Amino acid sequence: MGYPPARNLLAGIRATDRSLTKRLAASASPRLHRALPEVEETAEGTKLWCGSAAVMAWLGGWRGRKAAAAGLAAVAVAQLVSNGV
Repeated sequence: MGYPPARNLLAGIRATDRSLTKRLAASASPRLHRALPEVEETAEGTKLWCGSAAVMAWLGGWRGRKAAAAGLAAVAVAQLVSNGV
């Protein structure tokens, strides 16, 4: 008996992610290796997501504003959950 389809899908996504990460790490330039930690730090601190929401709200019309609001709400909920509130 095999895994349920969703489990197979998640396993495939994880395997693809690992493969791409290994390939990128092996072939990436030193400049990219220096830049990625900065991007990761920005993303973890929500600055990247708030900036993305601002751009979507500014350039995306009503759909962009709606997407930006939904994204910021998701970030707020994730912060609350991850901080144990």
